[in-house]
Amino acid sequence: NEFAELMLQKNAVLFVCGDAKGMGKDVNDTVARILCNYVEQHPEFVRPLLQALPESKLPVDLEAKVLTTPQALQVLMVWSAENRYVRDLWA
Repeated sequence: NEFAELMLQKNAVLFVCGDAKGMGKDVNDTVARILCNYVEQHPEFVRPLLQALPESKLPVDLEAKVLTTPQALQVLMVWSAENRYVRDLWA
């Protein structure tokens, strides 16, 4: 919970450094899962997160009370573009 609070409430920056093969995807998936779990307990974050996502061909329900895993992964892409989720991965 502390990690999600830092990212969502304090605009923290996450630096990930490690092996791209074994670690990169696992960290992405874990961070997405943490976001989904936190937002499930704190649904007030769903709408702002969804509004921050780039336009998509998929419909977005701004009244949703949960964040899906694909949406959480999109949040990570937005944070990456904002230099809030920085990955230094090597092969």
